[in-house]
Amino acid sequence: METPKKADSGGNEPEIRPPAWYDDLRVVLRHELAAVVRGLAIALQPLPIKGPDQPLFQNQKTDGISDALDCRNYNAVHIDIVVSGALTAGVLTLEGAAADGAPTMVLPSVLATRRLSRSESLDCPVGSAFLRARLTGLSGTFGSGQGVTVIATPYRAAPEIQTGELLTLAPSAARTSSGTGSTLTGLGTRKRLIAVLDITASATEAGDTLDVYLDVSLDGSTWLNAVHFPQQAGNGAAAKYFAVLDPSSPGTSTVAVSSDASAGTVRPALWGPYLRARWAIADVTTVGNASHTFSLVAYVQ
Repeated sequence: METPKKADSGGNEPEIRPPAWYDDLRVVLRHELAAVVRGLAIALQPLPIKGPDQPLFQNQKTDGISDALDCRNYNAVHIDIVVSGALTAGVLTLEGAAADGAPTMVLPSVLATRRLSRSESLDCPVGSAFLRARLTGLSGTFGSGQGVTVIATPYRAAPEIQTGELLTLAPSAARTSSGTGSTLTGLGTRKRLIAVLDITASATEAGDTLDVYLDVSLDGSTWLNAVHFPQQAGNGAAAKYFAVLDPSSPGTSTVAVSSDASAGTVRPALWGPYLRARWAIADVTTVGNASHTFSLVAYVQ
């Protein structure tokens, strides 16, 4: 054992030398810390909003299952279906798996199964790490270079709308022409909605009109009118209306939805994961002076 050195006659402290292994430990720790920093830098990188397009089927003429699509950084997928030739029948199902090569199950969404008849697009939520597409019952007349092509694009969808959340479908603003609000998504598990239209000013003439609509969609592309608020005259007074959508009591009669509902009408059982506001402004009497200030908000339960 090394004997500590005594202080010299001048009162100076003895030199303390670190153990031989100290420098080796310092090098190891420096390398380990650098590896941790690199790992954190990778982990904290923002995830891509959209992944690359991946063909799952290319001019497919017979039943089959596709290769796996990596969805670990995404929660939804956009599917483009391109049909060339004469398609008679076919079913496309989207199936999820916990790992590449693991058994698959059909995704728990009504959008995961689609009967094919033409070229179309769809969006479907994905809760699994990997996705495969399956074609069954495919029949038709296909020439060379024809068949069913399926292209998938994974992406990160907006988070699901929460119960008790207030949604702004159309912010308060003076509007002079017809228009459509942004599409809101994430209503899949919600059960009830209360919409409030607040018209604060109509600065035009009696012959001009404002119609405000609330539309829903099952797939984000085909829209159905659920609420048509009372029509507002161009010189009408400020007004406020509310409407309730609640599919818990759908009734026993079919409802025609090929056209908008009449003014002041609600189709309360109409529901879907997509929601939007729409308005029509008729500038009839003196062209160029129509103006209506209004907002449309919704409370989700």
